[in-house]
Amino acid sequence: MKKNILALGLMIIAFAGFGSPAALSLFNQANSLYSRGRFEQAISFYQQALQSGIQNSDLYYNLGNAYYKTGDLGRAALCWRRAERLNPADPDLRANLELTGKMISEHLPVPAQSSLTDFWRRVRDLGSAQKWGTRFSIFIWGFWLSLFLYLIFSARRMKRILLGLNLILVLLTLAAGAGFGFRYHWEQEPAGVVLQKNVPARSGPGENFSLLFELPAGARVLIRECGSGYCKVEFPPGMIGWVEGKTIERI
Repeated sequence: MKKNILALGLMIIAFAGFGSPAALSLFNQANSLYSRGRFEQAISFYQQALQSGIQNSDLYYNLGNAYYKTGDLGRAALCWRRAERLNPADPDLRANLELTGKMISEHLPVPAQSSLTDFWRRVRDLGSAQKWGTRFSIFIWGFWLSLFLYLIFSARRMKRILLGLNLILVLLTLAAGAGFGFRYHWEQEPAGVVLQKNVPARSGPGENFSLLFELPAGARVLIRECGSGYCKVEFPPGMIGWVEGKTIERI
């Protein structure tokens, strides 16, 4: 389950700003502790690496794995969700989140997704909002370049080729724009993760209100409002209740 430190090291060297050598050293030590089964200590070093400046999916993924090994599914799911916002296409991460979803479905009635909903989710998860935005920029600049070439070339064959290319780039631009819109909206949702087991969701902000349902550790919820130590959350679609604020954490 652990990501290779070499891959992350090369990425950090290649792109400035991913972290300092000290932060990378902490991450390296954490991976070493993880590989020796010293998960609590690994968690401490991963957290220090986060505080030192590394913010990427591999670190959150490994930290989530370490929490999972200690039996803390809530914080494991929180870290995996944070990794998902940075690199949603990671197959190992997707497998972990699907495992978490199956465990949650044993406690809550999670409705099956329609084929269309599942298709749009897969499109959304082809990249982060930043990656979708980059694709959109590339396609739209490609379109303008292709259009410019279409206008300056006079040969009919070349014009036909460029016209076909323009149509393809228009479709790709529209697809990338839609992908960005879906992904950006999802990333901006006020989402959090339930940290504790069997968290009671009540009809109001207090223990004197009636119990509606219980949320399992690792469940992703939408945080609608908070106050007086309680938060109103929604477990999609439509299961709404009040929980203690300390039992959830924003992604």
